[in-house]
Amino acid sequence: MYKSKWYRFAFLLPLVALSVMVESQHSTSADTISQATGKALTTRAQPASIKPISNQMSSVGLSKVWDSGDIGTAHWEITDGAVAGTQTLTIDGGVAYSQPHYGNVPVGYYPWDLVKYNITTLNITGPLQLRGDTTRNLFCPLSDLKTITGMHYLDTSLATNMSGMFGSASGFTNSDISYINTSNVTDMSAMFAESSLPENPDLSRFDTRKVTNMFAMFRNIPNLTSLDLSNFDTHNVTTMTDMFKQDTNLWKLKLGSNAVLSRDTKLPEAPAFGTSIPDPDHPGYVVGPKTSDDPKWQDIGSGTDHNPNGPKYYSGDISLATQKADFSGGTYVWQQGPSVPDQTAIDVDQSKTIDNGETFDPSTVFNSITKPDGTKITNFNDAKAAGLTVSGDTFDTKDTGDHTVTFTYNGKTATTTVTVLPPVVDQTAIDVDSTKTINNGTSFDPSSVFQSITKADGTKITNFNDAKAAGMTVSGDNFSTTATGDHTVTFTYNGKAATCKVTVLPVVSDLTAIDVDGSKVINNGDAFSAQSVFHSITKPDGTKVTDFNIAKADGMTVSGDNFNTSVPGNHTVTFSYNGKTATTIVSVLAVNDKTSLNVHDVVLNIGDNWNPSLGFTSATDKFGNVIAFGQISASGFVNTSVAGTYQVTYTYGGIIRTISVYVQAKNTPINPIPVPQPNNNGGSTSNNGGSSSSNNTNGNNLPTYVASKGSVVYAGKKIYMYKNGTFKKSERIAKYPKQKRVDRPMFVVTGYAHSSDGILRYKVRDVNHGSKTAGKTGYITANRKYVTKVYYQSIPWDKTITVISPNGVHSYKHKNLTERAKTYKKGTHLRVKAIVKHNLTTRYKLTNGHYITANKKLVIQGKY
Repeated sequence: MYKSKWYRFAFLLPLVALSVMVESQHSTSADTISQATGKALTTRAQPASIKPISNQMSSVGLSKVWDSGDIGTAHWEITDGAVAGTQTLTIDGGVAYSQPHYGNVPVGYYPWDLVKYNITTLNITGPLQLRGDTTRNLFCPLSDLKTITGMHYLDTSLATNMSGMFGSASGFTNSDISYINTSNVTDMSAMFAESSLPENPDLSRFDTRKVTNMFAMFRNIPNLTSLDLSNFDTHNVTTMTDMFKQDTNLWKLKLGSNAVLSRDTKLPEAPAFGTSIPDPDHPGYVVGPKTSDDPKWQDIGSGTDHNPNGPKYYSGDISLATQKADFSGGTYVWQQGPSVPDQTAIDVDQSKTIDNGETFDPSTVFNSITKPDGTKITNFNDAKAAGLTVSGDTFDTKDTGDHTVTFTYNGKTATTTVTVLPPVVDQTAIDVDSTKTINNGTSFDPSSVFQSITKADGTKITNFNDAKAAGMTVSGDNFSTTATGDHTVTFTYNGKAATCKVTVLPVVSDLTAIDVDGSKVINNGDAFSAQSVFHSITKPDGTKVTDFNIAKADGMTVSGDNFNTSVPGNHTVTFSYNGKTATTIVSVLAVNDKTSLNVHDVVLNIGDNWNPSLGFTSATDKFGNVIAFGQISASGFVNTSVAGTYQVTYTYGGIIRTISVYVQAKNTPINPIPVPQPNNNGGSTSNNGGSSSSNNTNGNNLPTYVASKGSVVYAGKKIYMYKNGTFKKSERIAKYPKQKRVDRPMFVVTGYAHSSDGILRYKVRDVNHGSKTAGKTGYITANRKYVTKVYYQSIPWDKTITVISPNGVHSYKHKNLTERAKTYKKGTHLRVKAIVKHNLTTRYKLTNGHYITANKKLVIQGKY
């Protein structure tokens, strides 16, 4: 089998076709020879495995001889090499007059040129004179050579044709070829083409005055970086085609005054700006500086190789310069900029964590590469196009642990450690109420029974809309709410499902009702408010409304409440709603009516006996006669086995008084409760800002009803905020009108003060968010007729509370109101079993163990 390098065959071209070409010139294939000569090329047959011609003693010892012959008087042999599978070419001394023709090997070639030997060693054993054309293709193409000895024996003084002499030969990188005598050579075509010529070969003793053909002489020599042809005389050369073609690393070319180059030498143009100058002795230089023009060659002029200052040329223009009569030679280099460091860099994330089975894309950790000239590329695909490679990125993403992904660019590397997490247990779950009951015709909203979904990774979502956005779907919720019976609503998420059975009640009759006090007694001249005797209305569907203003908004009307309260006697006040009426008889006492009822708070230890008479102080009838306790009505539940505050109400002659009974553990120090002084109407002396009793339990000489610092109070009647503890109309800061219970203004107690006459005041901060007064600070009354604690301090006697918040309230699994359990709508009755403190607030503990706020704006004691 023959090698097919373009220069391996010589061919003859008619002089008429190429008058500039001489005796022979290399072609690109055997076909070219055939076309040029008109004869078919017959080559030596190549067997599957070459066999030696003998096992005899060769001139170099006992070895297998693969081939042998003579060049004139010089004998040559191809024998086994030192390493199995290799051969050695040995050429003895002698005189070669002309190149012999070896059988069917084409004229102009030696057997080792075309037969597939693996010749790694060349030995020239003695003086060898090569004459005429015997040097043609002499070492072509010994591409496997590693060892060369005896080159100094060569005598080429009478050689005329060195065409292809070293073509495609290796092993000559460190050989001294300067001794080769070229004084009679006329053909140097392809002499060094594709060989391992040194980077800067010494050709200083080459005599080229007789040379006419330099076709492809230095073509495609990868390691050729510098050529000094200053001694070359090319005046007689007629063919220089492709002389420097593909010498892409040739950055320096020195020419003498006798060097005349044709434009078809194909000297490569200077490469792109930023390309490194391949000068190992002076690293760091690049083609530059960058301009809008193309990179060029430059005459060093009076400068240096790396600081040229002469004219700049395209490669073809150098040839033109040599053809001028005044050309005196010159050294040409790639134009250069200042020395700059290689700025090559790769920026990637050092680590990345992915879920088990998740796809990994190396572009997700890539940030940028920096080219040698400092240009940064941040687009991953552009970086790959510029030469960035990635390895290790095709690992199994189900393989738990660390995987190294390597990014490589321009000799630099960077790595990312990708950690694949272990598989996780799917924690998908849906939490909804299992049942819900609605009245016939009442709309149903699935969010009212929704509690939460849990994502596969354990993340919990409690907002209904967020859950839907995350993929939860609801079906069966569009049933007819007039269809009595059970309806199944299904919640589905991530392959899991949960259901809620919604029961629609049968149609019920009109449940309209009005609940008001049947009677009320007021003093002559006292103001009367219909709200003071109102308890609730019941709507046709059974919904109870306990707020007076909401009841009026829902259609309740009141008449007869504008009577003259200075006229003694009975007055009928009528409440009307949805065709139903209810009345209250309001009795206005005579001016000189001396009816009175005086009571006081009571403190008991756990286990003491309770009797309502303990809270009774005194009473008189309308004539001023003292009345015994037996004629007084008392109501209210006191459990002396459980510590707490209980309310007891006393009634006589239309007068109603309520006291607090404090049941506490034994040995708790309690200051005596002063008995209020009666006035002429049977009440205790007080005003907006006064205090009627004292029960010091905190060492501050303050009554127990007084709110602690940091706790919250709200106003049940109209009040003002003042600048100081002594109230003056001119020092009012804000006005707070009387509001319905759920809208009452709230304040945080920040301290205490007393008026100039000793009346207790609260120092407060307005916490009514969204109002114009929010954030104001000042003083308000501490009178509990006007201001009370927002949070209940005791459980009701019937252990029942009612939700009054229009938006309903939530119950929670913990007393700090975390982990929501359920939502209760307005009007829901709840059973409680205890009241617990949390910081300065209280919570009711329901019979199911959950906790709910004890805020009076949200819940009310009793059934409403």
